[in-house]
Amino acid sequence: MKKKIAVFMMASILALSLVACSLNDDNSNTPSASVEQLGFEGGNISAGGLVCRGNDGNIYYRSESDDWKLYKAKPDGSEKTKISDRIPSCINVLDDWVYFLDYRDNFSIYKVRTNGTEETKLVDGCCGNLYVADSGIYFDMRDEQNISHVYRADLDGRNMTTLFQNASLMYYYKGKIYLGSAQLGVYDIETGDEKILAQTYIYITYPWTTAEYIIGLLTKVSSAI
Repeated sequence: MKKKIAVFMMASILALSLVACSLNDDNSNTPSASVEQLGFEGGNISAGGLVCRGNDGNIYYRSESDDWKLYKAKPDGSEKTKISDRIPSCINVLDDWVYFLDYRDNFSIYKVRTNGTEETKLVDGCCGNLYVADSGIYFDMRDEQNISHVYRADLDGRNMTTLFQNASLMYYYKGKIYLGSAQLGVYDIETGDEKILAQTYIYITYPWTTAEYIIGLLTKVSSAI
C-alpha cells in the first residue's frame, strides 16, 4: 500500500512539472520560431485579465490605488508608471503594445504602446474575453439583443469578421477557439471544423494538451491503487 501511495505521489509531482513546462513552452508570450506568440498566459483572461506579464520585464496591471487605471511596474513593485487613464480588463501584452477592454467605454477594445503613447480604439462595442495573438485579436461582443457572438480582427482592429454566432469565447489556442453556449465546443479557424466537447456549459476552459494527458495519467494511477 505504501509503495502504491509513493508511486502516486511521484506521478503527481511529475504531472505538476510537466504542466509547468507546458505553460512555459506552449502558452508563453515569449517569442518562438515554432510557437505562435501570445499576449496572454494560462487562465489569466478567465480570471478577468487584470494583470499581465510583458517581455520587457514589466508587469502590466489595473491599479487599485489610482482609480483602477492602467499601470506597469517591475515584479518587485518598483518603477511604477501610469500607461493610461482608462480602466482596463482582459489585459494582453504583445510586442510593445498593451491591448485591453475599457470599462468606461462600454468595454470597447483599445491598444496603447507600453510607453503610454499612441492610444487607439480598435473595436467599438460591448466586448469580452479578449485574446491577442500574432494572428490577430479574438473576442466576443454583444449585439443590440444582448446576444454574444465571437469575432476575429487584425491587430490594428481592421478586417473584423464573425467566427461564430450565439456563443461566448472561452479560449484561443493554436488556431482554435473554444466556445461556450449551452455546450462546450471547439472551432478550427483554418478548416472550419467544429467539435462538441461537452454537452453542458463549462465556465472556464484551459485546453492544454499536456494537462489533459496528466489528468488521464493520474486517473490511471489512482485507479490502480
